[in-house]
Amino acid sequence: MAKHHRKRVAHPKRQLTVRQLRFVEEYCTAGCSAAEAARRAGFSEKSAAKTAWDLLNEPRFAHVQAEFHRRQAERADRYGASADQVVARFAHIALTDIRELIEWDADGVRLRPSAELTPEAAALVGSVWVHCDSLGNQHIKMKPLDQLEALKVLAKIRGLMKEQVEVTGQIDFEAARKSLARKLSPLQPDGPPGAPGEPD
Repeated sequence: MAKHHRKRVAHPKRQLTVRQLRFVEEYCTAGCSAAEAARRAGFSEKSAAKTAWDLLNEPRFAHVQAEFHRRQAERADRYGASADQVVARFAHIALTDIRELIEWDADGVRLRPSAELTPEAAALVGSVWVHCDSLGNQHIKMKPLDQLEALKVLAKIRGLMKEQVEVTGQIDFEAARKSLARKLSPLQPDGPPGAPGEPD
């Protein structure tokens, strides 16, 4: 009996809708949160945060994510990483209020949803991971970049912090004095005849 092989059909690359394209443009250039970008793009106000998360994470929206990454790479190539930008990034890390990433009250500490973070606030995140406790409950953990270290680097760049150099060992002050006297001797005015010179 002849086997019938199903012909594999190539799926055409999905095209961005008008709202998806607007979302990418807003999120890349407006400096707003992903949720705000979704609202500006015309998505539902009530589900803007969920929509933004889906667009940036769900596999079915890989074409949206590809466009976002393409524009980010294009922007990086266009502007490069100048010295001013490096200093600005250190300043941003050192001086940004940590409340852009977390909030806390008497009930505890909560991370702000990633869809609500501006690109600048998201740049403060050093790492994110999921931690399972002894009961099997999952908790999202986040470690921000070291603000104190960034502040130290910024202070050194601006000349506000000097490196301290520790010198060890003994110095032969007498030998140093004689050597200095020899070097300064040609600069001294001639003394009276027979004036004693500096002994070696």
